[in-house]
Amino acid sequence: MELTYTLNPADHRSAQWLNIKPRRGFAVVGIGLLMLVAWTMWFAFQLEIPFFKWGKWMLSGILAYLFFYSCIFLPWKWNKTFQQQKSLHRESLIRVNDSGVEMQSETGRALVPWSDFLRWKEDKKIFLLYLSDVSFIMIPTRSFEQKQQIEDFREIIHRNISGKAS
Repeated sequence: MELTYTLNPADHRSAQWLNIKPRRGFAVVGIGLLMLVAWTMWFAFQLEIPFFKWGKWMLSGILAYLFFYSCIFLPWKWNKTFQQQKSLHRESLIRVNDSGVEMQSETGRALVPWSDFLRWKEDKKIFLLYLSDVSFIMIPTRSFEQKQQIEDFREIIHRNISGKAS
């Protein structure tokens, strides 16, 4: 299987969001914690309890910070990183075969054997093939010409990468 693509900032952001996306169990706990914080804030603003006088503003500040960090700062940082890393701007050719994943661009060529990959993740926009906890190869789903190729690729990586898709 051969794929040719050039990454764009949206691909890079999608990859970063997928990379930090928690497992389903952690996501459920996180949503539960957010609901608890929202309930506590509602409770603090409705009742005039001296103990909560400073707490309601502190919780509001924490939520504002989390919103700013996740919705403004992280995407800005990822765009900046994409702009700095010129290798991401080059057209890439990827060949997937029994040996592994062969990557080629105008500046070089590399073959990564299947045994080097730890795990993989996917969403509707991108596949991530992990070489370590913080390093991965990004393959956008838009680089596949047909939906069947996505299914075939998923089967190949499921068969060859021993780490569980997370």
